[in-house]
Amino acid sequence: MAKRTKKLPDLQAIPLLKLEPLYIGIDIGKVRHLAGFVSTTLLERYQRFEACPALAFENSREGFRALAERIRSYAP
Repeated sequence: MAKRTKKLPDLQAIPLLKLEPLYIGIDIGKVRHLAGFVSTTLLERYQRFEACPALAFENSREGFRALAERIRSYAP
């Protein structure tokens, strides 16, 4: 059987307005955490709350840095 490859859309970062709030929800675990990001711009782009971006990150300095970088990419 041939593998079906799903073509992913060409996604580009959407800069947020400087005064637009970015809401972040974080589910805390012992080893890994999960952060979800929601804003007006993100909801317009993804059309549904469930489709908005999320980030799984480790409970470490590197994981926290990844979270901080992701936040900076959405809200300068």
